[in-house]
Parts: sequence; C-alpha cells; structure tokens
Amino acid sequence: MLNIPSTVVDPKYRYRMPKMQLKIESKGNGIKTNIVNLGEVARDLRTNEQYILKFFGFEKASSTTFKEAGGKNNTNYIINGDFSEEELRKVLDKFIEKYICCPKCKLPEMHMSVIGEKINGKCDSCPFVGELDSKHSLAKFIIKNPPLAKNMATGKVVKVEADKTPLTATEKK
Repeated sequence: MLNIPSTVVDPKYRYRMPKMQLKIESKGNGIKTNIVNLGEVARDLRTNEQYILKFFGFEKASSTTFKEAGGKNNTNYIINGDFSEEELRKVLDKFIEKYICCPKCKLPEMHMSVIGEKINGKCDSCPFVGELDSKHSLAKFIIKNPPLAKNMATGKVVKVEADKTPLTATEKK
C-alpha cells in the first residue's frame, strides 16, 4: 500500500491506495501497458478510473483504451507504450495533486463537480470550495463526462448532469 500521494513519507498516514500492478502486452511497435488494478486505485482515490487513464494518456502522449468485458473483474485499462510502475506513479501523483488533494489543506478529501465549463471541488476536511485545474487537456473530458454522485437518501450512485449556467456574482461569494 502506498500513501496518497506517494510523496508523503509518514508510515502511519491514513490515506492509502494499492500499488499499481502493470502487465506489459505484445512486443515491438504494438507494445501496451495494461494497468490491472486501476479500478481499485480509483476507488481508493474516490474518482473515476477513466479520468486517471485519460490523464496518463495526455501526460505520456499516448493513446489509451478502456475495455469492459463482462463486469468489473474483466476490465482492461490499456495505455499504448512500455511504462514502468515508477513512471506511472509520478504521473498519478501529478493527477492527485491537481484533482484529488485540496489546494488549501493538502489532504485527499476533494469531491469534484462540474458547473458550466469549470471543474470545481469541495473539501471534506477544510472549508475550501473552489475551482480546480480546468485548463488541462483532461478537463474537457471531465466536463463531457461529469463525476458521479451518491444519492444521500437511497445510497445509490447517480449521474449528475452538468449545470451549464454560469454562477452569478452573488453565487460566487
């Protein structure tokens, strides 16, 4: 188990995620890296696994493939190219800093939401509510595929439609 982000060296740190398990497939020009347990990593980060996969693709200038074949256990998260766990962990830490950790308290307690054309976050640990990085290439993907939210009454996961109306001056305060 690794700390979230992995740059934190405290052995008793409570925010932890599994180490990514990679499987190199094919050889030569068609070499691919399959991230076997990306679903578990995303669950511990409380985010969508496709966001992480797309972020890897943008940062490593490589195409990515998400294949779901008969349930969550048979899902393939593939990035074209030969990558080591250490390389992808550094990129994952960058994703965590941008979208998972609070800019104010630095704890991985952010909840993403999409309002208009902006990605916003709300921290569970401190009173931070504000905009996250909406300029990264991943932001367009997040805006088109907004995060899922849990219905507090039923406990079921529901898709939250993006609010396309921009905030007025009184709502921004």
